[in-house]
Amino acid sequence: FDLILDFSELKEIVENQFSEWKIILSAIKGVYLITDTNTGRLYIGSAYGEDGIWGRWAEYVSTGGHGGNKSLAMLCAENDYALKYFQFSILMLLPKTVTAEEAIRKEQLFKRKLGTNSFGLNNN
Repeated sequence: FDLILDFSELKEIVENQFSEWKIILSAIKGVYLITDTNTGRLYIGSAYGEDGIWGRWAEYVSTGGHGGNKSLAMLCAENDYALKYFQFSILMLLPKTVTAEEAIRKEQLFKRKLGTNSFGLNNN
């Protein structure tokens, strides 16, 4: 899935409820990547809820960029950090019927491949 969005672009899409984006991203479940372009550190997450990637990414927008993650929240404590440095992309699409367990297994696989627990922004 060829998609890379700066947080400012994602914020605009979500806050304005752009219908094309909402329809597509709500239908997609998957493993995603947040890149801190300031440090190069990575965060990997998965979206498997009812509203797919749209629902999960909307949480990042509503929380100012951290989506409830401790490491990201520390960074987002600095004014406009996410707006300046966060970039969102999709690593893997998952079927609409994916279970939470299956999605988390794929997320864990990418965390191991990219070392985001040791060198990135993942805590688990």
